[in-house]
Amino acid sequence: SAPDPDLKLYDIGRVEVLEGPQGTLYGAGSLGGVVRVVPRAPDFWASGGQVWGGGALTGHGDPSWDVGGIVNVPIKEGEAALRALAFSGRDGGYIDDRERGRKNVNGVRTTGGRAALRWDVDGWTVDLNGVGQSIQGDDAQYSDGEGDGLTRSSAIAQPFQNDFWLRSE
Repeated sequence: SAPDPDLKLYDIGRVEVLEGPQGTLYGAGSLGGVVRVVPRAPDFWASGGQVWGGGALTGHGDPSWDVGGIVNVPIKEGEAALRALAFSGRDGGYIDDRERGRKNVNGVRTTGGRAALRWDVDGWTVDLNGVGQSIQGDDAQYSDGEGDGLTRSSAIAQPFQNDFWLRSE
């Protein structure tokens, strides 16, 4: 019942849709096509950043929030730059467990980040990227349909964790 992989797509440069079949390039599982999400690359010339924060209230549930920040730093103008982001958030629970007498049991905490280093070496562009995200759920994300549809009855908690790590060169 975990939200797999539920990647948070912050700081995206573009989205490419390649109609299928794409098996020759991306393997047999891409018969219907491929959606490629491309993050923003480091900028050799511009320093800058941004931060954000948000909140939400869910009826009959706990509050939710998210925060994050992005920074772009030219290490050597025209030749090397770093772009990094970090984020964290909590989705408030809204499902009650009747058997254990607990409210809003299905809260989820998501934390992650990405870093990209780009070099221009004699007309060649070299990229080194890393991304990671961790999702920790307090309890399962389902209800059993009894009552108002936002409850269930379970004897024990069903927490989950989903970690995603990727490196590319």
